Amino acid sequence: MQRKIAVIDDEERFLDLFKKILTSRIGNIEVATYRKAKDALNDLLRKDFDLIITDLMMPEMDGLELLRKAKEAKPNATIIVLTGYPSIETSVTAMKEGAYDYVEKPINNDALVIKVNKALERAQLLRERENLSQIVQGRRFEIIGTSKAIQTVKQLVEKVAPQPVSVLIEGESGTGKELVARRIHLLSPRRSSSFVAVNCAAIPEGLFESELFGHRRGSFTGAVSERKGLFEEADSGTLFLDEVDSVPKESQGKLLRAIEMGEIRAIGSDKPRFVDTRIIAATKKNLLSLAQSGQFREDLYYRLNVVKIKIPPLRERREDIPQLAYYFLKIYSQKLGKNVTKISDSFMRSLISRRWEGNIRELENLIAMEVALSDSDTLRGSYSETTLPNETEFSGNITYKQAREEFDKSYIRSVLARTGWNISKAAKLAGMKRQSLQYIMKKYGIRRDENI
Repeated sequence: MQRKIAVIDDEERFLDLFKKILTSRIGNIEVATYRKAKDALNDLLRKDFDLIITDLMMPEMDGLELLRKAKEAKPNATIIVLTGYPSIETSVTAMKEGAYDYVEKPINNDALVIKVNKALERAQLLRERENLSQIVQGRRFEIIGTSKAIQTVKQLVEKVAPQPVSVLIEGESGTGKELVARRIHLLSPRRSSSFVAVNCAAIPEGLFESELFGHRRGSFTGAVSERKGLFEEADSGTLFLDEVDSVPKESQGKLLRAIEMGEIRAIGSDKPRFVDTRIIAATKKNLLSLAQSGQFREDLYYRLNVVKIKIPPLRERREDIPQLAYYFLKIYSQKLGKNVTKISDSFMRSLISRRWEGNIRELENLIAMEVALSDSDTLRGSYSETTLPNETEFSGNITYKQAREEFDKSYIRSVLARTGWNISKAAKLAGMKRQSLQYIMKKYGIRRDENI
C-alpha cells in the first residue's frame, strides 16, 4: 500500500526540494505539498496521512498551532517539524506538543531520509496496533448466538452501522442493549473516535443539560470550573443514551435540536458549538406509547427512531443459551484463574429451562458465581440449583423477587465463607465494590456470627 506524506512549508523551493528528495530516495510514497497551514489542516483532518512534515515558522497559522490541532483530532498522528532557527527551546516545545522528531534547516538530505524512514516505520506500527485493537474490541463486543431472532438483530446492526443515522434499541433489562450499541459503533466509520455511554436515569435532577451540553464556570451554584458536555466528548464519535425515556421533558427540546442541527450550547455560554455526534438511544419501555400519551416528545421519538432494533429476551432465544453459557464460562475461568472448561448436561438443561427474567445479565452473573465457587473443571449448578429453581419447581409457589432475594443471600454467604469473611476479598471475587457488598449484607442482615 502506498504511504502518504504531507509537507507544509510557506516557501515553494523547500516544498519542491522535499518532494524531490523523498520520492527519489524513499519508495512507494505519495507526497502532498501545502504552502498554507490552514489549507493543509483541512486535508489532515479528512484524510489519513502516514507522516506529516511541517515548518514551524509560517504566517497566519504557525507549525506549532497546526501540530496541536492535528494531534487533538488524531492523537496517533506522526509529525516531524522543521525549523530554521534551531534551539533547544523550540525543539522541546515541539516534542512536548506531540512531535515525533524535528529537522533543522538547512536540510541534510541523508539525515532527513533516515528520520522519515523511522517515522514511517513508527506510523506503520501504530496502524497495525490500532487494527489489532479493533479486532480485539470487535470480538469483545461480538453478539453471541445463532438463533433466528438474534440473526435478525445481527443483520440489522451490520446494515445500519455504516449509515449516519440515529438508532433506537428496544429490549428488556439485561438483553444487551449497550453491547449492540457498541457493536454498531465498532462497525461504523466512527470506530476510531469515542464511544460515550450515559444512563439518562442516573443523571441527577436538574443536571441533565449540564451533563450533555456542558457548562461555563460560575454559570450556576457548584460550577467551579468549565466542563465539556458528553455531546462534545463524543464529537465525531457515538453517544449512547441508555434509558432515554428518562430524559426530563423540559430538556427534550434541546436534545432534539442537538440531534437535528448538531448544535449545542453550554450552560452560561452565548455561543453555540457545532458537533458531529451520532446518537444511539435505548429503552426498556414502549417509547411510542409514551410519545402518544404526551410523556415524551413525539418529534424527538421520530428523530431517535430512524432505525429501530428490538432485542429479544433470552427466553425467546433459548437455543442460544448453551453458546452464551460457554462464552461466559471461558471469560470468568480466565478472569478468576480457574481451570473450568465444562458444564454438566443436567445443569445445562436447567439453564435452558429457566425463566431468565434478568436475561443475559442474569445468566452471566450465575455463571460467574458458579465459576468463582467451583472446585472442579465442570460446572454442575451446585450453588444455584436450590436457590434458583427452574420454572416448573417454583411456578405458583414463589415469586421471582423472592427467588432473587434467596439467591442473593445464598450467594453472598457462599462468597464470604469462601474468603474467610474477608469483605474486601469477597467483593473482589464477586466483581462488586466493597460498599455494595456491605449494603447487601446490611439489607439481608448477613453477619459472620449467624449459623450458616
